[in-house]
Amino acid sequence: TIAAIGVALIAGVVAFWLSRRVVEPVRRLESAANDLETGNYARRVPFEGSDEIASLARAFNGMAEAIERKENLRKQMTSDVAHELRSPLNNLTGYLEAIADGVVEPDADTISSLRDEADLLVRLVADLEQISLADAGRQVLHRQPVRFGSIVSTAVGMMQPRAAARGVTITCDAATPAEVEADAGRMAQVVRNLLENAITHTPAGGRIRVQVTNIDDRVTLTVTDSGPGIPEEHLPFIFERFYRVDPSRTRATGGAGLGLAIVEQLVRVHGGAVTASNDEHGGARFVVEIPEYVSPASRPQPVITAPP
Repeated sequence: TIAAIGVALIAGVVAFWLSRRVVEPVRRLESAANDLETGNYARRVPFEGSDEIASLARAFNGMAEAIERKENLRKQMTSDVAHELRSPLNNLTGYLEAIADGVVEPDADTISSLRDEADLLVRLVADLEQISLADAGRQVLHRQPVRFGSIVSTAVGMMQPRAAARGVTITCDAATPAEVEADAGRMAQVVRNLLENAITHTPAGGRIRVQVTNIDDRVTLTVTDSGPGIPEEHLPFIFERFYRVDPSRTRATGGAGLGLAIVEQLVRVHGGAVTASNDEHGGARFVVEIPEYVSPASRPQPVITAPP
């Protein structure tokens, strides 16, 4: 009888321990999952140790953090889109009301200002549409083997007048014959966006260096400017949508903050990667790497050995 009581006590202690060790953490996970379902993305599950339950709690917390981050980005993007659209729309409305009231004459200068605001709206909507298509996996790319250096040289030539108007010099070394399998128009947009960013942040008298090289199976584009560089705390976010290193910079001088986000997306869908850093001599440096195109005839062929 005493032995039976002892076994019962031990069984009760073990059951209590298992309840505290297993059942209670599972209940906490279930409660947190229910909160997550109702929109409470800040809920986290405390855990200790490194057993399976702790691993499950750690995975749940990571998932909750990712969902919360994406939800915050979605809300922020909605707010940013509204803000970016509001300013040119307000300007257009103000001009049109002033013209209707006879306060402003519809002369050439006024029409030019209206056209500028309309162009801002068109560019912003086009950028948003491009990002939306990329997110949905519906961005159409017309890929073919193209010389990357030629794309870069042409884009630099297009941006030279804008750079010259701001007193900025662009030097370009893109003589490599390396090819990439890419949509030439989209890759040209990558180059133009990087140059637009560099020109915007380079003071008069500054220089922008553009270089294309190829090593092994990668073609690399490097764009370096002589501006103030990127503060270290901003580097992890530089490719996020609507992100501006200087929040006070207006869209007239700094754009909507979509250019670098589009660069990152276009490079990624081409199987490449883009990074941002600060040059050791000052200024920002952006590096794009794209896989080099290898024609089928040049690819290594499998060696087939005849059976003995």
